[in-house]
Amino acid sequence: MRIQPVSNFLFEKNRAKLARQLPARSAVILCAQDRMPKNGDQYFPYRQDSNFFYLTGLSVPNIIVILCPDHPDYRLREVIFIEKTSEHDRTWVGEKLSPDEVHEISGIENIRWIEEFDDVLSQIMMHVSSVFVTLQHRNSSHYTLNTAGYRLYRRLIEQYPLYHYQDAGPLLTRLRLIKEKEEINQIEQAINITKKAFYEVVNVLEAGIHEYEIEAAITAEFVRNGVIHHAFDPIIASGRNACILHYTRNSSVCNDNELVLIDFGAEYNNYCADITRTLPVNGRFSPRQLQVYTAVLEIMEHAMQITRKGKSILNIQQEIVPFIEERLIDLELLTEEEIREREGTEMPAYKKYFMHGISHFLGLDVHDVGGKDEILQPGMVITCEPGIYIPEENMGVRIENDLLITEHGVVNLSESIPVDPQAIEELFSR
Repeated sequence: MRIQPVSNFLFEKNRAKLARQLPARSAVILCAQDRMPKNGDQYFPYRQDSNFFYLTGLSVPNIIVILCPDHPDYRLREVIFIEKTSEHDRTWVGEKLSPDEVHEISGIENIRWIEEFDDVLSQIMMHVSSVFVTLQHRNSSHYTLNTAGYRLYRRLIEQYPLYHYQDAGPLLTRLRLIKEKEEINQIEQAINITKKAFYEVVNVLEAGIHEYEIEAAITAEFVRNGVIHHAFDPIIASGRNACILHYTRNSSVCNDNELVLIDFGAEYNNYCADITRTLPVNGRFSPRQLQVYTAVLEIMEHAMQITRKGKSILNIQQEIVPFIEERLIDLELLTEEEIREREGTEMPAYKKYFMHGISHFLGLDVHDVGGKDEILQPGMVITCEPGIYIPEENMGVRIENDLLITEHGVVNLSESIPVDPQAIEELFSR
């Protein structure tokens, strides 16, 4: 087994939480993510829809779940529909999940074949008046595929046009924001594997190495630890490349006297780590590199100090701006006059060197559900990722940690991955 599976108790809890949010006589009907074609008869590695996984724990396609918590027949309160294994499947790809395996993973007892879906659906629809489905992908402006969830929705409204259909997404967003202890454990496992990959990077990093060779070291360590997916395409950005925020070409040579920014994370049971570290290619920071790196580290430490429940990410971003501006003045990148001239505009002066947000939510998605104005509560997991990017000096520095919001502040889940510049230099001298 590549990765220890999550107990089905988590998914039972998740379904129970959703049931408490539903109005009477409601059903939730969701389907698994499609396999995504790559070319010809090949597919990209499969990744389950996060909402579907949250409720079932299943990471296979062509499955439908119906939840109808107040149905008078208890057997119809939770039903999963799965595919049978054909002889072709058995020969070419192996057995599909059996009903017993689906029950063991999800905790759902009523497992039916997909061919029974219409008959069971008709029994459930006689009881309900509202149906919650996947109406659209939450990033629909960037997502043009005709997804399995949307196709199921269109099929339902053709067969049952008189029902009230609603998007299940907002309900599931509210639930996914606050992590159960089992979910936090999965994120910690992802961070721990990411830490192992960090030390592999330290082992291979030297002048003349290609960025893709660093990516290879990370990927090898992930696979060695049973990880199927990176949480996102890794960013291995040396020198000036670090000033491109989502640089993923990873094709340049890492030169002596440069910094290399490494933004990466493992995905463990679909839960994500998101870590950034910036390292000196030759193992030693130059005086100027150390000056910029220390400024970013101070911004991060200050941001972590002011992050607490009752604030939003937007609040933290607004509070940290004066501190960022002070550091940019210290670095002689901005003057007080330049800051005053652009104060209150859409493009304040500091954004020339720090143009992104300080944080985002983390969980089943690397940019997890939740907006910048969401009030932080215990159990939420966010990132803290300040950066300073100076194209004219061929340098970009970002440091990123993953934080758990608690009653009294934050816990740095990634504390064991070094950020102190002296500690980093000592790693290279071993």
